[in-house]
Amino acid sequence: MTEGRTVGSTVSRSEKRQTGGHAGKHGGRVSAPRRRPGLRGLLACLGAFALGLSLGAGSGVAWSAFGTDVVASKAKTRAVTQFRAKAHDVVERTAQLHTDLAEAQPPAADLRTSPWGMLYVPSWAADGEALADGIPIKEGTTDGVLDSGAAGHEVGAAAPGEIGNFVLAAHRRTYGSGFLRLPDLRAGDTLVVETTTAWFVYEVTGSEAVAATRGDVLAPVPGHPDAQPTQRLVTLYTGHSLTLGSWGNDHRWVVTGTLVGWAEHDAGVPEALLGH
Repeated sequence: MTEGRTVGSTVSRSEKRQTGGHAGKHGGRVSAPRRRPGLRGLLACLGAFALGLSLGAGSGVAWSAFGTDVVASKAKTRAVTQFRAKAHDVVERTAQLHTDLAEAQPPAADLRTSPWGMLYVPSWAADGEALADGIPIKEGTTDGVLDSGAAGHEVGAAAPGEIGNFVLAAHRRTYGSGFLRLPDLRAGDTLVVETTTAWFVYEVTGSEAVAATRGDVLAPVPGHPDAQPTQRLVTLYTGHSLTLGSWGNDHRWVVTGTLVGWAEHDAGVPEALLGH
């Protein structure tokens, strides 16, 4: 992410102009001269104009808040279907995780397809539905990716399971609101990433609001852009405001974590997903 990148959505505004014709001097019936509006008429016009502005702004906000969610929901459903068509069948038994990462190297994820993975946050899901409540992962953090309701993988960041910082971004509000509850995550919570060949389980280690210019939090070693990475980390980020909360974007909410283990996709499902 470049410093100051905006992650979130804005409310677009449109302006409509109204034009009226004037009667010509020649031919046809000549209209009677119009009276100048009195105070009551002027107030009525101003009131109607203000109401029009209010309704226009309200419809824009309503579309941003709800209409974009509908669009993103449809796109998300298509993305999940596309991923399931590529991934191995899910075997609903508890998978044994490889936790000795020096001995069992995680397989590389294929980032060339879209979507190439799924993100699951068990603490956000209803009991027993964590596996059905995933967010598609696509490559890149462009508007096109994030507006589709997906979590976008920061181009150039580590892939899941790799040494370095695996970075994902998503909208906090609008377009699916995928990371709406990001500030609710606490140290010890679980994050699960699914690719077509493996499961990766991360444990949350920190959660905080930072200035929008803090691009260093996305470095291979968060906060230390010149350091050489030795750990397998994850960072999730989204828009945040110190005054408007989830509706603002002057800050970023950042959640960090570390890889605790991985399993082959055919071995089953991480316990964190089966237990919710």
